[in-house]
Amino acid sequence: MTRGLVSMVKAGHQQEDYAETARYALTEAARTVLPLSRLTVRDFTIGRRDEVIRLKDAEGHLTRYLDTPETEAMRANLRRLNDLLEGTDIALARPANPLADFDDEYSGQKIDLYRVFNKGSFAQGGRFYGGWWQHAKKHLRPFITIDGQSTIEADFKGLHPAILFAKAGLDIPPDPYSLVPGITDNETLRDYAKTTFLALLNADNTTKEPRNFDSVVHGMTAEAFRRRVKDAFPMLPGVFGTGIGRYLQREDSDMAEKIMLHFADRGVPVLPVHDSFIIAAEHKDELVRVMEAVFHDRYGQIPTITLKAPA
Repeated sequence: MTRGLVSMVKAGHQQEDYAETARYALTEAARTVLPLSRLTVRDFTIGRRDEVIRLKDAEGHLTRYLDTPETEAMRANLRRLNDLLEGTDIALARPANPLADFDDEYSGQKIDLYRVFNKGSFAQGGRFYGGWWQHAKKHLRPFITIDGQSTIEADFKGLHPAILFAKAGLDIPPDPYSLVPGITDNETLRDYAKTTFLALLNADNTTKEPRNFDSVVHGMTAEAFRRRVKDAFPMLPGVFGTGIGRYLQREDSDMAEKIMLHFADRGVPVLPVHDSFIIAAEHKDELVRVMEAVFHDRYGQIPTITLKAPA
């Protein structure tokens, strides 16, 4: 750090019952003196994590828990998935810039997954984390290869609102976020609508979303847009400001587990990105069928699933 080649992204800390490591990233100056062009993600390796089922307390710190048949089954399933990933060549079809192509959480090649539950409850959270591909920005993910094969990414469109519509006995719209006025032909506003909707589901009271909202460009304040999002879903009363989103994460992560285990039975690796999945392109039709079936088995409807073609 004294030479300006590395900067701290997030400070670490050590307490009696928990600890978090500091995170660092290469600076722009490092690019001029280090042979980055010859490095790949495989040059950055981190050992396998011992615990793959993690519980955080109300403050977001890792906490101890007593094992149950449920946690033991989840751990066994996840280690089976990680064993498959460990024998898989997950790479990129083009060079990547660690500073431009990845988010700030990226810390080199990590492939083993773990699940994180929140608020001291195994009913909340449970999503899969740990794979380096989850930190790749959207423009880079189409270049991901699995054992040298091109991949596709299949995505549940508006997953959490789709689940809420299904639970309420309502037909799921092709794109639930399109109910927010003015976003149909505006991808930026749709992204704001998505992040705001999900933040309202996850928050106990309020949210700061949408962040970095340009009031001049969009002709309204961030607060007005937040009201617009809330007002667009009168058919889903009582869902905002309740923290229900964390419970929905448990549901969607259980579906993700089923989808990945289906393919693990056949020795086919799947890379989760929360509510979307990356798989070798030759398996795309089966992936869509499995995603539809898993959702239908639980909620009785079939949501829209979008496919992102390989680069």
